[in-house]
Amino acid sequence: MTGQGNNMKNIRIAFLSCLILLTCLTSLALPSLASAGSTNISGTIPLTVSNVKALNVTIITADISWQTNGDATSQVFYDTVSHTNTADYAFHSAINSTLVSDHNVLLTSLSPDTTYYYRVKSVAVIGGIAFTAVSEEYIFKTEPPNMVKVTADPQTKVYGSTDPIPFTYSCDIPEVTFTGNLSRTPGGNAGTYPINQGDLSAGPEYLIEYTGANLTITPAPLTVTAAAKSKVYGASDPPLTYVATGFVNGDTSIILTGSLSRAS
Repeated sequence: MTGQGNNMKNIRIAFLSCLILLTCLTSLALPSLASAGSTNISGTIPLTVSNVKALNVTIITADISWQTNGDATSQVFYDTVSHTNTADYAFHSAINSTLVSDHNVLLTSLSPDTTYYYRVKSVAVIGGIAFTAVSEEYIFKTEPPNMVKVTADPQTKVYGSTDPIPFTYSCDIPEVTFTGNLSRTPGGNAGTYPINQGDLSAGPEYLIEYTGANLTITPAPLTVTAAAKSKVYGASDPPLTYVATGFVNGDTSIILTGSLSRAS
């Protein structure tokens, strides 16, 4: 009986030792799991993504939100065409390494009135093991741009003078801030030249409805003074000469055509 009692005692001691060891290992593992904030993720419970939404979609921005079943990183992949793999998307947000379970990523510099396809991605690292979750593909469409009417003002100048730039214009929404300038069809001779939109822009939030005008180049005044002439009755007329002044733009009297005449 003594031998059997000792054996039973040894078994109980061994069992208690194993139980204590298991408790210690569990207590060591739990803090590392809790520190990642991913208490719902394990080797048998994968990281999952849910409630993916595009919120507050504007002309050029969109808030992408989603949830995970544990704290993880945040990243969005997006494009104007559909893809199966995240590596194929033309655009992606920077990785937000802050570990959260409620995710929000603001997409900016989007194109107005455009359909975007997107997927969200989150990664949690627990005990040196990376858990990754990628959503299915979702769609949102940005708002169409606002319309602003721009009307160019007619302009005039005298041949040889500089253009009255910048060309002026009016718009129906005074608070809009414009960049760039109107331009005109090239040419320097007297005549009319269309004033075009050029690189005038109201930014991505506005689409310009443009109404053009013309730059009219009027002739420069040229003074021609005839030289006094005389002849004896019956003789042939002398050459009729003149002095021309007022040339501009590098022109000279060589551009003049025709000749003077006299009264009969």
